[in-house]
Amino acid sequence: MAKRKTSFRLFCWNEASYTRRCVENLGWCSIWVACCARCPLRHCLGSAIAWRIVARSYVVGSFCGWSRRATCDIYNIRSRFDCCHRTFRKGEHSPRRIVENHEEITVNRKALIIASPGKKGTDGYLPGVERDMKRYKEFLKSPLGGAWRDDEIAVLENPSKAIVDVNIILQSMADYSFTVFCGHGRHIGNPGSTYVQINDVTEIDSNLLRKGAEKHTLILDCCRVVYPTIVMDSVMAKRAAEGPTLNPQECRRFFDQRISECASGIVVMHACSLNETAGETSNEGGYFSSAIVKCSRSWHQNSDTDTEKQYSILSASRAFDLADTDVKARSGGRQNPTIEKPRVEKQFPFAVIA
Repeated sequence: MAKRKTSFRLFCWNEASYTRRCVENLGWCSIWVACCARCPLRHCLGSAIAWRIVARSYVVGSFCGWSRRATCDIYNIRSRFDCCHRTFRKGEHSPRRIVENHEEITVNRKALIIASPGKKGTDGYLPGVERDMKRYKEFLKSPLGGAWRDDEIAVLENPSKAIVDVNIILQSMADYSFTVFCGHGRHIGNPGSTYVQINDVTEIDSNLLRKGAEKHTLILDCCRVVYPTIVMDSVMAKRAAEGPTLNPQECRRFFDQRISECASGIVVMHACSLNETAGETSNEGGYFSSAIVKCSRSWHQNSDTDTEKQYSILSASRAFDLADTDVKARSGGRQNPTIEKPRVEKQFPFAVIA
């Protein structure tokens, strides 16, 4: 007996070429998907239609006595249809936009920005810290910085230790956490530990800030000597011009994807080495904080990434290397940043172009 061949025709207003490719992929069974291109539910409609085709085909196949193999092939239409739908929807030249395992990667993030500039009018007041605080938040929320949401970023100015503790606990519940401290600091013992001043009367061990998610990045932009901060003035380079056009949704997606690919660990960046001061300017903020953001923007500006076909990641360790050179040059070799990082191939992202 000749093998039966069925044809389910659902006439459509649009997407004929897309449907033709689905037909070619499905092989022996032709499907014409009826969806209006302007209807926001067109893709859901297509999936619903595929399910009805599967159900009806299964019943008809059983009634007509088709072979088990043919019936199973019909029952697999739904999964094959979905595969075609995901593959061709974005176009043949954008394979980067197909998420691995056909599932969106969702990463729970928590960022904590702690700023302690001191009291205005006193010798120890650091006007640049307030600028650092705003700069980090703006960078994180930008597409280049990973398109963080407001509810994922906590900004604390001169906080109490209790508030810091609560936020660290919240960070420990996340998949990835990012903490930055800007303000006064000093080092106790050798090697000992660096203590940071979170308000006018309270110091905490910076090791407390190392806690957080299993994947954690910490930046300490503070001095590491026993004496108060020595404020140095310098002129920042002009702001980087625009680079490749960024898509906030795509930047956030690839930022999350890179985090999911990284092993658990911690990256700690110190703005200076032991027994050194961390310089700042009143207009631009700390040398290190301004440098790492500026270098990330320069990386974006000078990139030749075609965001229609590919994306680029600037790792935290690479961002540190760029900032390190800048800080040493500006301080005349008096301020030498240091970094602690895991010995793994893939590092946490700091900036993304997509």
